[in-house]
Amino acid sequence: MKRLPYVLGKVLGGLMAVAGFGAAVYVYTHRIALPSADAMACLLVGIGGLVIFRFSSWLLMKRSGNDDGPTPGVNEKMKTSAIPWIILLVLAAAFVIFMLFLGR
Repeated sequence: MKRLPYVLGKVLGGLMAVAGFGAAVYVYTHRIALPSADAMACLLVGIGGLVIFRFSSWLLMKRSGNDDGPTPGVNEKMKTSAIPWIILLVLAAAFVIFMLFLGR
């Protein structure tokens, strides 16, 4: 339960990144007559999502060191840290591909 806010922060950051970058791709590929500030706002939402995701991940790793269990090795920490990034990148790529097919 102590980790729940950090996990929710990672979920929120991941969703923001996917939605922000996906919306930016949609605006750029459909040549919508919107000011470029709208596309930049989408990119800023995506970047903000990545920052929130990374910060929550860092806090989660920092807080998880307080457990009484055995200390995981460096390889296990790297693998555990890489899994959320892989999931985020796969979801972002799937969303971008979905938006490109939706726009055709």
